[in-house]
Amino acid sequence: MKKKTSTFSLILFLLLIPLTSTYSEDVIELTIPVVIENALLNNLNLRMERIAPNIAKESMKISESIFDPSVSMDVTTSHRDMDEEDVNTNTAENKIQAGIGKKFPYGTNVSVSASVSDNSDVRDYDRNSNNAATRINKTATLTTLVITQPLLRNKGIAVNRHDTIIAENNYNKSELSLKQTIIDTVTQSQILYWQLFSALENLVVQKKSLLLAKAFLAEVEEKVKIGRAPGIDTLQAKAEVASREEDVIIAEQRVDNGQDSLVFYIYGKVINVNQVKCLQKPVLQKIQTLEEELLETAINSRTDYLIVKKDQASAEVDLTYLKNQKLPNLDLNATFGINNGNLKVDDQEVAAYQDYYSGALTLSLDFPWGFKKDNANYQSALLSYKRTRVRLENKGAQIALEVRIALRDVDSLSKRFQAAALASQLAEEKLQAEQEKFKNGLST
Repeated sequence: MKKKTSTFSLILFLLLIPLTSTYSEDVIELTIPVVIENALLNNLNLRMERIAPNIAKESMKISESIFDPSVSMDVTTSHRDMDEEDVNTNTAENKIQAGIGKKFPYGTNVSVSASVSDNSDVRDYDRNSNNAATRINKTATLTTLVITQPLLRNKGIAVNRHDTIIAENNYNKSELSLKQTIIDTVTQSQILYWQLFSALENLVVQKKSLLLAKAFLAEVEEKVKIGRAPGIDTLQAKAEVASREEDVIIAEQRVDNGQDSLVFYIYGKVINVNQVKCLQKPVLQKIQTLEEELLETAINSRTDYLIVKKDQASAEVDLTYLKNQKLPNLDLNATFGINNGNLKVDDQEVAAYQDYYSGALTLSLDFPWGFKKDNANYQSALLSYKRTRVRLENKGAQIALEVRIALRDVDSLSKRFQAAALASQLAEEKLQAEQEKFKNGLST
């Protein structure tokens, strides 16, 4: 069992080697602008998210393609040789058909087609005589214009551009998602920077505490030697040194983990770095803002709120489209054609042959009995639209709550920062005072 486990671990290790690009650097010096710049260039999540708008853009092109013209062409040629008792007939037919059609956003379909045909018959009635065969040649050109206009179902720009509008909303949503990913990347890179800065500062504090504990141990041992302190004080001092050494080990681990997390996030790869220097130090800036102004800015700028608004717009488009689909199919069709023909017998042109104009106007009606499916689809879309309205209202309320909490957090953190700075200063002064008292034998 152990052998199988080790083999599996080796295979897994070999498979993971190509996925982690590593190299070494001695020292990396970072500031907030450098961190943000590298994160925007190299972060893997952001690089993946940049592809999404391109995919949505291609989907938008697909939805718009229903309004592109369509061209068709068909070429036919045939030959028939029929040998009867007294007549031998040789027939050849060549025909070319071509057409172009286009759908317009209002629902109108227009198509124009043309066909050119050439038929020739050669008939030999008496093959044993010297009489020439009879040659009959027919040519015809037919041009047809067909216009179809929906009068109820599938009528209107909003209905026929339904898929296109949905695709445009999805494209806008993908851009908003990309914008949010950029914001998150900038934010997270700064969070990781300050977490590493905090870990480095904490390591300095823990090392300083360890030095103080060792110095205190040395002084206690000296006092024990000269009989000015009991031996148990030495044991307590050694325990304090061991505790401080453990704190240093934990602090060093936090620094190593913080370095790897920050470097991987902003460079998109694993780097064996010996030291990361955080050159920029935190500066507390007083921010004076009004809750109403921040709430208005959040409503106009928050991508999650804008995405829900796009969902609501798409739901409204669906509602309009499915409401139209509840109507019956009532289409008006107009057809106009021109035919030009020519007939030749033994290369002698005969009078006009099948030259005419044609036209037709038809009205067609078609609908399912009861409209059960269409009514159900409309009711479902109506419920979805109501749901998106509630989602939008809920999102606005959440944003108002988050803005209020964020303002309160900023005010609280500002006060905590000032209190911590004062506490640190007083602690340093207290330490110096206690050390002087200890040296003078006034404290244990």
